Amino acid sequence: MRNTTREEQLAERARTYIPGGAMNHAKEPRQDMLGYMPWYIERAEGCYLYDIEGREFIDYSSSYGPVILGYRYPPIEEAVRAQMEKGVLFSMPSPLEGEWAEMLANVVPCAQMVRAMKTGSAATAAAVRVARAATGREKVISCGYNSWHDWWVAKEGVGISKGIPSCLEGNIYDLEYGNLAFAEQLFQEHGKEISCLITIPYDFRGKPCLSFLRRLRSLTKEYGAVLIFDEIITGFRLSLGGAQELFEISPDMCTLAKAMGNGYPLSAYAGKADLMKLVPELQIDTTYAGEALSLAASLAVIREMRDKPVLEMIWHRGEELMTGLRRIFSNNGEILSVEGLPPAMTINPATDNPGAAHFKNLFIKHLYGQGVFYHSPLFVTFSHTEKDIECTLEAAENAVNKAAKEM
Repeated sequence: MRNTTREEQLAERARTYIPGGAMNHAKEPRQDMLGYMPWYIERAEGCYLYDIEGREFIDYSSSYGPVILGYRYPPIEEAVRAQMEKGVLFSMPSPLEGEWAEMLANVVPCAQMVRAMKTGSAATAAAVRVARAATGREKVISCGYNSWHDWWVAKEGVGISKGIPSCLEGNIYDLEYGNLAFAEQLFQEHGKEISCLITIPYDFRGKPCLSFLRRLRSLTKEYGAVLIFDEIITGFRLSLGGAQELFEISPDMCTLAKAMGNGYPLSAYAGKADLMKLVPELQIDTTYAGEALSLAASLAVIREMRDKPVLEMIWHRGEELMTGLRRIFSNNGEILSVEGLPPAMTINPATDNPGAAHFKNLFIKHLYGQGVFYHSPLFVTFSHTEKDIECTLEAAENAVNKAAKEM
């Protein structure tokens, strides 16, 4: 009988007290990856993760998106330590709040005014509430993943999930990214009832659809709806001003999180002043919105990204990784493909053949075995070096060969 590993012991203990064994679904231990994928991470540094056995992994998860500069990145840690000497949370606003909001407004095109939250879901929920208040309408068009909250999960055509009040059904419509015909149809049929259209500007699974985004901009203007860009992932990662800056399409509002704090918990909803000035009249509050350590971290992130070639390097390293992966896959039957943009890319089965999906799973397993932490999309950080990319490509080639032998 196989001996129980330390990881399995920890997972069994965790499942006793934590539903699923982890604090979110994405990090639940995967039984099929036991012995390859690390189930528990003890520490991180730069672009490396270290599990409870001391194994080292080149990380492309970036804690599922937030870490853009690198783990324990010195200037960010110094800013946090300096603020820790002053305190974390106060009974009145910290001076950091105004400084941070002004700096964010100076780099994000649509952000004339800003408010902080703690999670991406809270920020998107707040933005939608502002849009409903501004328009006096209730219906929402949602494109992409925007939240776990009731308002989003009750999507029309998706079906009411467990725990979601059925009365919400019919108030939110699900729009597939790039499906312009359906967007036109929704506005033609419900335009006078639609408060806002909230969309991810890019999903990293193919090419950005700029014609789709531009038409959404004109449709929302035509029907008097608020256009919200959900930049939880794209913000700071594609450019300092987010996808809206890179694509030169300015929404009425946007939501930001993840890379904005390099791992410290912070999100924001921002937008045109006439919309944001409604916020004091609304019930949108969270005790920890002004938590000073995260604000100090975010200020330091903005300074680093403004003053150093952070994004240029991320795009360059990402291009090296994409080019190398495509070469490896083309030399091995093109079962897998690489899509997306250099700062965040996805690896997909190149065909609908079920065997391709199985090959991808084997490839991922052996990537872990070669010391590369896989995530979709793969996030490149400022801490990834040319040597890290070379090691990753060597590991990918070995993983492809091992997967081919198991097919």
